[in-house]
Amino acid sequence: MIVTNPHGIALISTSPRRKMLLETYGYDVDVVPPRAAESIGELPPAEIAVDNAIKKFLSVSFNGVGLAADTVVVLDDLILGKPGSEDEAREYLRALSGKTHEVITGYVIGTNGHPIVVEHEVTKVTFMQLTEFEIEYMLTSENLLDKAGAYAIQGSAGIFITSIEGDYTNVIGLPLPSIYRHLKLKFNILPRRWIGRS
Repeated sequence: MIVTNPHGIALISTSPRRKMLLETYGYDVDVVPPRAAESIGELPPAEIAVDNAIKKFLSVSFNGVGLAADTVVVLDDLILGKPGSEDEAREYLRALSGKTHEVITGYVIGTNGHPIVVEHEVTKVTFMQLTEFEIEYMLTSENLLDKAGAYAIQGSAGIFITSIEGDYTNVIGLPLPSIYRHLKLKFNILPRRWIGRS
C-alpha cells in the first residue's frame, strides 16, 4: 500500500495537468501512478471514460482518499484519443476545425478499493476554422501526443477556441467544481489553505 498524506488526495494519475489543477486550488496531492491501461471498447464514450477511471482507481492501493479520472474527446460519436504520431495529431486537428466536440471526463473518488463517487462531466468545445498554418503552429508549440484530441485548451489551442459550454477545468482534465463539492460534502476535505476558515 502506498502511504499518502491523510489530509490530502491520492491522485491516481500521471497527468501533470490534473496535479496542477488540484494544487492550483490548494489541495495537497500525492501522485500514485495507475497500473491499468486506458482502453476504448464498444461502450458509449461516457461509459468508456468512467470504466477507465474505475480500472485506474482499483489498480493500486493507497490510504486516505483517492481520485482517478479519464478524459475522452468525442467528435460526431468518434473518440479521438491520444494521437500516435504527428500525422494523426494533424488529422485530429483538421477534423476538429470549425466544429463543436465534447470533452467527457469520468472520475472516481473513494477510499482504498471502495469507489464512493462515480460520475462523469461533459463540456462542449468549439474550434474556429483552422488554417494549415495554425495547425502546424499548435503542433510545433508543444507536445500534443500525450493529449486526448491532440490539443490542450490551456496551451496553444486556447486562442483558436470560440466557445465553451460547461466546465472549463473539465477540458483540462478534471471537473474541479464537481470534485470540490464531493470532497467537501462526502469526505470533509478542503484545500489546505482553507482549513480553519470555512
